[in-house]
Amino acid sequence: MTATVIHATSEKGGATKTTTSVNGAAALGLMGKRVLLVDFDPQFNATTACGVDPAEVPATIYEALHHKVKINEAIVKTPHGFDLVPASRDLTGFSDEVDREADSRYDHLKFALLPVVEDYDFIVIDAPPTLEIFTLNALAAATDILIPVQPAGFALGGMTEMVNTFASLVSSGINPNLRIAAVVMTMWDGRYKADNEEFAAIAKEFCEQRYVPYLDTHVRLSRHFKDAEDAGVPAVLHHQKNKRSPVHAYTKIFAQVFGDERA
Repeated sequence: MTATVIHATSEKGGATKTTTSVNGAAALGLMGKRVLLVDFDPQFNATTACGVDPAEVPATIYEALHHKVKINEAIVKTPHGFDLVPASRDLTGFSDEVDREADSRYDHLKFALLPVVEDYDFIVIDAPPTLEIFTLNALAAATDILIPVQPAGFALGGMTEMVNTFASLVSSGINPNLRIAAVVMTMWDGRYKADNEEFAAIAKEFCEQRYVPYLDTHVRLSRHFKDAEDAGVPAVLHHQKNKRSPVHAYTKIFAQVFGDERA
């Protein structure tokens, strides 16, 4: 059985994509799933959030893309219950090296991952927010996308754009089997409850009109995420003993969307 390939994506920065990817990988690991996190961002934030220094690993996703190593040789065993393919700043050059006219320009990541898709239950891809070659490769490789949305007016435009991009990827044949797993509200600030709830109602109505799954479980804003990032540990693990921590919303979300009891 091949892996479910998840990409948390948004066309707006600051929507906690990397936080969602790292904690989603850890949450799936806590469920006993075999998980691979792939950092496909030249800023390599997912790599450092796992406590891995890209300067100290023998290979990264960049070398695997260029067939300098097999993807298996770039995998790092983390102590967090999942494996990692790290990124480094070298990946910046990938954008200039891709033949943008080639029919296969969006398939580089998908082909690089082929040797390991049967070794894992889930592969989680973290990529930059802008719709450039990195994100389009991630979307072409994915089976499912999660759309994290910050409860702010500008974010509604990003969510709309992402849903339209999804429709374009499916209709164009770039990834005809791609599905939107869910829209997830993140950075929920309790100090602005009324504004947040108004935005959530608009987002939910938008999703219902387009038959896009919307989750009522929200990820609250919390310093616990920054504490965990500084420690190089996924927040759902760093605050595992604190059952009241907002970080555990990710455990609930990933169990609901990708767990054994999912619809």
